[in-house]
Amino acid sequence: MTCPNVYTRSPPPVTATQPVVVNKPPAYNSPGSRIPILDRRRKLRPLQAVVQPINNMAAHSIITDKPAQVERAVRKKPSKIRAAPQAIGKGQGLEQPLVPPSLTNEDPINRPEEALGQALGLLQDEEWERKVEGLRLVRALAEHHSEVVLPELHYVCKAVIAEVKNLRSIVSRDAITTMAHLFTHLQHNMDSEVEGAAHTLLHKAGETSLFIRQGVELALSTMVHHCSPGRVLRGLLDGGLR
Repeated sequence: MTCPNVYTRSPPPVTATQPVVVNKPPAYNSPGSRIPILDRRRKLRPLQAVVQPINNMAAHSIITDKPAQVERAVRKKPSKIRAAPQAIGKGQGLEQPLVPPSLTNEDPINRPEEALGQALGLLQDEEWERKVEGLRLVRALAEHHSEVVLPELHYVCKAVIAEVKNLRSIVSRDAITTMAHLFTHLQHNMDSEVEGAAHTLLHKAGETSLFIRQGVELALSTMVHHCSPGRVLRGLLDGGLR
């Protein structure tokens, strides 16, 4: 039996703009994140490592590098390195002889005895062109008439070394080249002049002019190649200390 004053409520009308979601699970938010987690059990799942794909070249390098590292660690450095027999047969692996620097050639002189006195006189002149001509005569005498230069070698070297100190770079470079000719053509006969020449040449090696430094290198190279090693070493040490 129903009461006439009791009214049953009808559900509100459903509009098209508000869709009805049936049995929507509650959303949970993880601390420190704004992304909703729809499943609580998701927190209990074990972490899975994400493996990046490796291309074939990277994988091959990883595989082959480990044995190479072990081999390098085990391998010992040889105490002496010897050339292969076939290399020795071809001349490789052997100490090559030092090649002396090349010099320009001068023409021979008809009357060398007179030319020596003329050269010494020109070196005493004040004109730089005449000094250059005297140095050319000294180079020609040393190359073709060494028997004329040897009796007066000390005076010739003294005159040439004095022109190495000349303030005009052309004369100084020409005198340095003349010293290289004397070392090349007179060789061991120049042992007594090595000390004075080395002292002057080493002093000129400190100049900023490349023109002069190249000439000094040429003269010192010929001195090392053609004079006695003991005299050269003593001259370089004494000249460098002074």
